[in-house]
Amino acid sequence: MTDIQKSIVKTLAYFSIFKHPLRIDELHKFLLFKECSLDEVKDEAVKLKESKKIFEFDGFFQLEDKREWVEARIKGERIASWFWEVAKFMAHVMKRFPFVRGIFVSGALAKWNISMRSDIDFFIITKRRRLWMARSLLIGFKKVFLLNKRKFFCLNYFISDDHLEIEDKNIFTAIEIATLKPVFNLELYFEFMRANSWVRKFLPNYYVDGFPGSTVSERKSFFQMFSEKFFEGIFNRDGDLLDKFDIALMKKWERIWKVRYPNLTDEERDLMFRCRPYLSKAHPNNFQNFVLTNYDLKVHSIFTKWGVK
Repeated sequence: MTDIQKSIVKTLAYFSIFKHPLRIDELHKFLLFKECSLDEVKDEAVKLKESKKIFEFDGFFQLEDKREWVEARIKGERIASWFWEVAKFMAHVMKRFPFVRGIFVSGALAKWNISMRSDIDFFIITKRRRLWMARSLLIGFKKVFLLNKRKFFCLNYFISDDHLEIEDKNIFTAIEIATLKPVFNLELYFEFMRANSWVRKFLPNYYVDGFPGSTVSERKSFFQMFSEKFFEGIFNRDGDLLDKFDIALMKKWERIWKVRYPNLTDEERDLMFRCRPYLSKAHPNNFQNFVLTNYDLKVHSIFTKWGVK
């Protein structure tokens, strides 16, 4: 088995965890660990298909002989068009909140692999030293006006604009970053991608292309500018009061998660509910670890079965 074929299998193994078949251009773009041309990927994928190691239905490639996965993805792409309209509306709401600097869609919608059960996940960039204020205001809005429903307003990852590089560098975060779609502040999106150029160590053929289904908003909000001047002018006269308040909010959330999840070790809690002045990550199900563990097991099982080293 060639190196390109091994990378094809590894890539399809990863996306199979999400039951997500790939078109040939997507397979090339997200090909793990191997830099090569699109034609080379096409040729090697055909060979794998002919040897019945992978399957192809209607232009989609996958490891499993399950046409229903392709049918579900095609249906999901139609549903996604409606979800994108909701996501753009929510982004127009969020960008009016104080200290919000960039809004990207992540997760299933960003990959166009969605169902009616899916949430809309947002990745938020805030002003430095104001992350926890911005987060608390947005969470408060969700609780009061959206009755704490997360379906169209799932806020599980925040970073500040002075710490754009993601700390966790692995296959999961690389693909999540590569599939992010900006809905507010395109310039900051490109700055974020430059700060995370390490993604190409995992995805050497990756490139930033267009953003189908989303129109990136660049218009600044008057309400945001007014509210920020109010906070900074009235409550921050000594220069660091809001800085201290932001840290106090972070420590409050640390205590909340410690009470809610007392059975977790400090290391487990930090992985699932990471609290830094420049970062908030809340993944209660430890989804990253679940995906990486299942990916390793799947690849090991396949290559062992085929006698591939």
